[in-house]
Amino acid sequence: MKEILQLTYAARDYAQLNSSMSILSKKHGQLKAAIQTMVELAMTWLEEILQRDGTEKWLELVETLRGVTEGKVRHLLNIRLSADGS
Repeated sequence: MKEILQLTYAARDYAQLNSSMSILSKKHGQLKAAIQTMVELAMTWLEEILQRDGTEKWLELVETLRGVTEGKVRHLLNIRLSADGS
């Protein structure tokens, strides 16, 4: 998984990078740790993409990251609120 992302990033093929992230995150049986690693890797590229390729490409990756992590953050917040008795 990491190699796919690194290859598409190195080729500056952001459409394929975003598509690969979305597809890989939805694959059934994908380990949460693998998805977390994928998100963390992509986040390391954000500043460089913004500086080198501009706001549009940066926003596309941010949207992809948001889509990949959507629901997972909300789920963790719900667990935390339940644990706190709220």
